[in-house]
Amino acid sequence: MFVKLMSVMTLITLTASPVVAQTDDFGLLAEVRNERAPAELSQWDNMIGDWRTTWQSIGPDGEVAATGETEWNWRWVLNGFAVQDMWINPPRDAEAPNGRLFGTNLRIFNSQTGLWEMAWANNRESKVDTYTAVFDEERIIMSPDENPDGVRIIFYDMTGETFDWVSEASADGGETWRPTFRIHGERVE
Repeated sequence: MFVKLMSVMTLITLTASPVVAQTDDFGLLAEVRNERAPAELSQWDNMIGDWRTTWQSIGPDGEVAATGETEWNWRWVLNGFAVQDMWINPPRDAEAPNGRLFGTNLRIFNSQTGLWEMAWANNRESKVDTYTAVFDEERIIMSPDENPDGVRIIFYDMTGETFDWVSEASADGGETWRPTFRIHGERVE
Protein backbone atom coordinates (compact mmCIF):
# COMPACT_ATOMS: atom_id res chain seq x y z
CA MET A 1 0.00 0.00 0.00
CA PHE A 2 2.84 2.39 0.83
CA VAL A 3 4.39 2.09 -2.65
CA LYS A 4 1.01 2.69 -4.29
CA LEU A 5 0.37 5.74 -2.11
CA MET A 6 3.78 7.19 -2.95
CA SER A 7 3.18 6.69 -6.69
CA VAL A 8 -0.12 8.54 -6.45
CA MET A 9 1.41 11.33 -4.37
CA THR A 10 4.23 11.78 -6.90
CA LEU A 11 1.81 12.07 -9.79
CA ILE A 12 -0.48 14.46 -7.94
CA THR A 13 2.42 16.62 -6.79
CA LEU A 14 3.74 16.91 -10.32
CA THR A 15 0.40 18.01 -11.71
CA ALA A 16 -0.95 20.04 -8.80
CA SER A 17 2.20 21.84 -7.74
CA PRO A 18 2.00 25.63 -8.04
CA VAL A 19 5.63 25.49 -9.18
CA VAL A 20 4.69 23.43 -12.27
CA ALA A 21 2.40 24.72 -15.00
CA GLN A 22 -1.25 24.20 -14.05
CA THR A 23 -2.14 21.53 -16.57
CA ASP A 24 -4.19 18.49 -15.68
CA ASP A 25 -3.70 16.05 -18.52
CA PHE A 26 -4.39 13.10 -16.22
CA GLY A 27 -7.67 14.26 -14.67
CA LEU A 28 -6.16 14.33 -11.18
CA LEU A 29 -7.36 17.81 -10.19
CA ALA A 30 -11.05 18.35 -9.56
CA GLU A 31 -13.08 21.55 -9.29
CA VAL A 32 -15.42 20.11 -6.62
CA ARG A 33 -15.80 17.16 -4.28
CA ASN A 34 -17.20 14.19 -6.20
CA GLU A 35 -20.85 13.54 -5.29
CA ARG A 36 -20.05 9.79 -5.17
CA ALA A 37 -17.18 10.31 -2.71
CA PRO A 38 -17.71 9.40 0.95
CA ALA A 39 -19.75 12.08 2.74
CA GLU A 40 -16.88 12.48 5.21
CA LEU A 41 -14.88 14.26 2.53
CA SER A 42 -17.04 17.32 3.28
CA GLN A 43 -15.14 17.66 6.57
CA TRP A 44 -12.41 19.39 4.51
CA ASP A 45 -14.79 21.64 2.49
CA ASN A 46 -13.80 24.78 4.40
CA MET A 47 -10.12 24.21 3.70
CA ILE A 48 -10.23 24.03 -0.12
CA GLY A 49 -8.56 27.12 -1.58
CA ASP A 50 -5.53 29.26 -0.86
CA TRP A 51 -4.36 30.35 2.59
CA ARG A 52 -1.76 32.63 4.12
CA THR A 53 -0.69 31.28 7.47
CA THR A 54 1.39 32.43 10.40
CA TRP A 55 3.16 29.86 12.53
CA GLN A 56 4.83 29.64 15.92
CA SER A 57 7.26 27.01 17.11
CA ILE A 58 6.82 26.58 20.87
CA GLY A 59 9.66 25.45 23.12
CA PRO A 60 9.42 23.00 26.03
CA ASP A 61 9.10 25.98 28.39
CA GLY A 62 5.91 27.09 26.59
CA GLU A 63 7.58 30.16 25.08
CA VAL A 64 7.50 30.98 21.38
CA ALA A 65 10.86 29.93 19.93
CA ALA A 66 10.38 30.95 16.28
CA THR A 67 7.73 32.44 13.99
CA GLY A 68 7.07 32.73 10.29
CA GLU A 69 4.59 32.86 7.44
CA THR A 70 3.61 30.25 4.88
CA GLU A 71 1.45 29.72 1.86
CA TRP A 72 -0.87 26.70 2.14
CA ASN A 73 -2.93 25.70 -0.91
CA TRP A 74 -5.64 23.00 -0.85
CA ARG A 75 -7.26 21.21 -3.81
CA TRP A 76 -9.66 18.39 -4.57
CA VAL A 77 -7.78 15.61 -6.36
CA LEU A 78 -8.32 12.07 -7.66
CA ASN A 79 -11.52 13.09 -9.42
CA GLY A 80 -12.85 14.71 -6.23
CA PHE A 81 -12.31 11.67 -3.99
CA ALA A 82 -9.33 13.05 -2.03
CA VAL A 83 -7.74 16.28 -0.83
CA GLN A 84 -4.17 17.41 -1.41
CA ASP A 85 -2.48 20.43 0.09
CA MET A 86 0.79 22.13 -0.74
CA TRP A 87 2.74 23.85 2.07
CA ILE A 88 5.25 26.51 0.98
CA ASN A 89 7.50 28.07 3.62
CA PRO A 90 8.25 30.94 3.24
CA PRO A 91 5.55 32.00 0.75
CA ARG A 92 6.60 32.45 -2.87
CA ASP A 93 6.16 36.24 -2.64
CA ALA A 94 8.62 36.50 0.30
CA GLU A 95 12.41 36.42 0.43
CA ALA A 96 13.84 32.93 0.97
CA PRO A 97 17.54 33.31 1.84
CA ASN A 98 17.69 29.68 3.06
CA GLY A 99 15.49 28.26 0.32
CA ARG A 100 11.89 27.12 0.59
CA LEU A 101 10.30 24.11 2.20
CA PHE A 102 7.78 22.55 -0.17
CA GLY A 103 5.59 19.91 1.40
CA THR A 104 2.44 18.07 0.44
CA ASN A 105 -0.23 15.98 2.13
CA LEU A 106 -2.57 13.55 0.46
CA ARG A 107 -5.76 12.91 2.45
CA ILE A 108 -8.29 10.21 1.63
CA PHE A 109 -11.16 8.76 3.68
CA ASN A 110 -11.16 4.99 4.19
CA SER A 111 -14.82 3.98 4.43
CA GLN A 112 -13.88 0.50 5.66
CA THR A 113 -12.02 1.73 8.75
CA GLY A 114 -13.91 5.01 9.23
CA LEU A 115 -10.58 6.87 9.39
CA TRP A 116 -8.75 9.43 7.32
CA GLU A 117 -5.48 8.15 5.89
CA MET A 118 -2.83 10.77 5.17
CA ALA A 119 0.73 10.95 3.93
CA TRP A 120 3.14 13.91 4.24
CA ALA A 121 6.32 14.38 2.22
CA ASN A 122 8.57 17.38 1.61
CA ASN A 123 11.65 18.46 -0.30
CA ARG A 124 14.00 18.38 2.72
CA GLU A 125 13.47 14.93 4.20
CA SER A 126 13.93 11.53 2.63
CA LYS A 127 10.86 9.94 4.19
CA VAL A 128 7.08 9.94 4.23
CA ASP A 129 5.13 10.44 7.44
CA THR A 130 1.76 8.68 7.54
CA TYR A 131 -1.19 9.57 9.73
CA THR A 132 -4.71 8.50 10.50
CA ALA A 133 -7.33 10.99 11.62
CA VAL A 134 -10.84 11.28 12.98
CA PHE A 135 -13.41 14.04 12.88
CA ASP A 136 -14.43 14.87 16.44
CA GLU A 137 -17.10 17.55 16.96
CA GLU A 138 -15.76 20.22 14.59
CA ARG A 139 -12.12 19.18 14.98
CA ILE A 140 -9.96 16.89 12.90
CA ILE A 141 -7.46 15.04 15.06
CA MET A 142 -4.48 13.49 13.30
CA SER A 143 -2.23 10.85 14.87
CA PRO A 144 1.06 9.72 13.31
CA ASP A 145 1.26 6.00 12.64
CA GLU A 146 4.72 5.84 14.27
CA ASN A 147 3.86 7.50 17.62
CA PRO A 148 0.08 7.84 18.05
CA ASP A 149 0.20 8.32 21.83
CA GLY A 150 3.03 10.86 21.81
CA VAL A 151 2.07 13.33 19.08
CA ARG A 152 -1.16 14.66 17.62
CA ILE A 153 -2.21 17.44 15.26
CA ILE A 154 -5.58 19.16 15.55
CA PHE A 155 -7.38 21.32 12.98
CA TYR A 156 -10.08 23.44 14.64
CA ASP A 157 -12.16 26.60 14.17
CA MET A 158 -12.32 25.92 10.42
CA THR A 159 -14.77 28.66 9.45
CA GLY A 160 -14.01 28.92 5.74
CA GLU A 161 -12.28 32.27 6.23
CA THR A 162 -9.87 31.30 9.03
CA PHE A 163 -8.64 28.14 10.75
CA ASP A 164 -6.33 27.12 13.56
CA TRP A 165 -3.98 24.15 13.83
CA VAL A 166 -1.88 22.87 16.70
CA SER A 167 0.70 20.11 17.00
CA GLU A 168 0.97 18.71 20.51
CA ALA A 169 3.32 16.30 22.27
CA SER A 170 2.68 14.02 25.21
CA ALA A 171 5.30 12.52 27.50
CA ASP A 172 2.76 10.39 29.40
CA GLY A 173 1.06 8.35 26.69
CA GLY A 174 -1.64 10.89 25.90
CA GLU A 175 -2.79 11.81 29.40
CA THR A 176 -1.59 15.40 29.02
CA TRP A 177 -0.56 17.39 25.96
CA ARG A 178 1.84 20.31 25.39
CA PRO A 179 1.65 22.51 22.25
CA THR A 180 4.80 22.43 20.12
CA PHE A 181 3.67 24.24 16.95
CA ARG A 182 0.71 26.52 16.16
CA ILE A 183 -0.69 27.75 12.86
CA HIS A 184 -3.34 30.35 12.16
CA GLY A 185 -4.62 30.60 8.59
CA GLU A 186 -6.53 33.29 6.72
CA ARG A 187 -8.07 32.71 3.32
CA VAL A 188 -6.47 34.52 0.39
CA GLU A 189 -9.05 36.24 -1.82
